[in-house]
This record gives sequence, C-alpha cells and structure tokens, in this order.
Amino acid sequence: MQIGEKRMDWLREAYPLAESGEKVILCLSQSQRRGMVIKMNKYNWLDDYLQAKKGCAKDYKLEWGWWRYQVGGKLFAATCQPGPEHQGYDCRELLTLKCEPMLAEALRAEYPDIIPGFYTDKRNWISVFLDGAVPDDVLRGLCNRSYELVFSKLTKKMQREIAEQAQ
Repeated sequence: MQIGEKRMDWLREAYPLAESGEKVILCLSQSQRRGMVIKMNKYNWLDDYLQAKKGCAKDYKLEWGWWRYQVGGKLFAATCQPGPEHQGYDCRELLTLKCEPMLAEALRAEYPDIIPGFYTDKRNWISVFLDGAVPDDVLRGLCNRSYELVFSKLTKKMQREIAEQAQ
C-alpha cells in the first residue's frame, strides 16, 4: 500500500520505526495495527500464489492480526506482523507454514530467515521473515508442501469436492 508523504511524516513522528533501504517498518502494537494493511515484503507474488491453491479460502483474523489461508477449513499458511511486544521479531512481517519436523530443522540451519513457527507448534510449523533472503523457488516449494500436508489430512470426500470445484 502506498502511503502519502504527509501520512508518512505523521507516522514517523507518532510511532517508533526502523528504516531499511526504501522499506519502512512500523513498530505498532496489535491494537494500533487493527484494520491496517501494510505490505512491505519482497515476495509480491505470494498472496496470489497462495490464493491460487485449489479450495483456498483467505480471511483476516482480527483478534490475532493474521491473514489466514485455509483449505477445507484447515490452516496451511498465515501472514502476520508481530508488534514490539514480541521480542526478537523486530516488527518484521512473517509467513507461517506447516512443515515436517526434520525438514524444518534443516531449513532453519540453512536459512537464517526461517525460524520456528510464530504462535504455532514449533515442531510442525515454520515462519519465514518476508523481508529476508529466502529464494523465491524455495519459498514457493515451502508453500506447496504446506498446502499438500494439510490437504492430505482432509477426508477423501472433502478432497474430491475441492478437486471438483477447481475444475
């Protein structure tokens, strides 16, 4: 979202922030962020990619400040921006995905921008800093894997219904 220069000046004065290149990271509390849409990740294809998955439903969970992507009513991806009350996240936007435990460990060892899942079971979920350096093809693969893990746990009947709706 483009924010007018006067609005940016007001935000700079009203809230603590950190600047990184041309990106502005606002450190707002969860209550201050309610209803705001701040997109600053480098993966501008991500939202369309997730929504293109068969049977994907996207909604906004106001209480959590999360955009959720679900298939068959089950979460397979979510984006959020933890506020300053969550130390170690530096108000950076995150994508949270389902992942097998051994793969999650290997990914965290290889990519510093992949961390244990934020507010999820840290054995079965990972979070990716969306301003980080995870290659696009790796992130696409992780999105696909998360979707497949969740889709495979749906009932066969629900899997068939979703496949039929997609055709």
